[in-house]
Amino acid sequence: MSNPSSSTPGWWRRTGVDLRLILMCVLLVIMAVAFSVMSGGVFLSPENLYNVAQQTAVVGIVSTVMVLIIVARHIDLSVGSVMGFVGVLIAYLQYTSGWSWPTACLAGLAVALWCPSTRAGSRRCWACRPSWSRWAASCPSAARPSWWPTARRSR
Repeated sequence: MSNPSSSTPGWWRRTGVDLRLILMCVLLVIMAVAFSVMSGGVFLSPENLYNVAQQTAVVGIVSTVMVLIIVARHIDLSVGSVMGFVGVLIAYLQYTSGWSWPTACLAGLAVALWCPSTRAGSRRCWACRPSWSRWAASCPSAARPSWWPTARRSR
């Protein structure tokens, strides 16, 4: 006969507690305490926590949108490079060229909208090459890029 205690799930499974989540939270608290001790208490000050939250807000918004884009199968992983380029461009226009912040932001928005359109155009032109078309037509639909126009017709 088997031991009845070995066949019953542990308390964490019965209660629905995820041990990985608890471990990550414990490690986060340990790291926060360690950084606070090493910085002399500055790390957990309200000003620093506000700065950290403010600086991670942009990354959180962009990563949320990227999750939605990837889940919808419109994969475009160039968003991070465009975001970094536009941020540097806006800073350069403001501090080096002396532009006002609204003008620099509008220029950054224009460049951010222009970058993906040039990439899509270059992909489209590259995909129209006959050798590429023959290769893609011979591939199974799962191996084709998601932007390939015949990927949905072959299913």
